[in-house]
This record gives sequence, structure tokens and C-alpha cells, in this order.
Amino acid sequence: MPLFICDKCGCVDNTAMERNNFYISEDESQLCTECYSGKWHDKFPKMTKEEFIKKYPDEKFIDKRKMEEY
Repeated sequence: MPLFICDKCGCVDNTAMERNNFYISEDESQLCTECYSGKWHDKFPKMTKEEFIKKYPDEKFIDKRKMEEY
């Protein structure tokens, strides 16, 4: 699952959710579905990076601007 951390709110989202498929805003921010559209997709619970890492410690995140893991 290609996960990333939203630059605006810090939650974890998947690049394939809703219209967020590799969406990068004009100022180069990576935005989650809710920050982009105003509504969370409800495909999985909204969690901060810290909450997500605690629950799924082996998952990796991508930086869509560089397409590297961090």
C-alpha cells in the first residue's frame, strides 16, 4: 500500500484513495484526501503518523515528490 504523510495535518493516507492519486498541490505539499477534498474517504481510519507506526511498525512511507521511502 503506497502510504504517505499529509504535509498539512500529518495523517497517513494512501495514494490510491479518491482523487489523491499522487496529488501534489501547487506549493508542492502532499495532501491527504480530507485536506484536499474536505472529506476523509473512510476506507481505513484516519491516524497520525505516530498512531499508524504504533499499529503497523513495519509499514513504509513514500515521499511522492522524490518517490523515495522515508
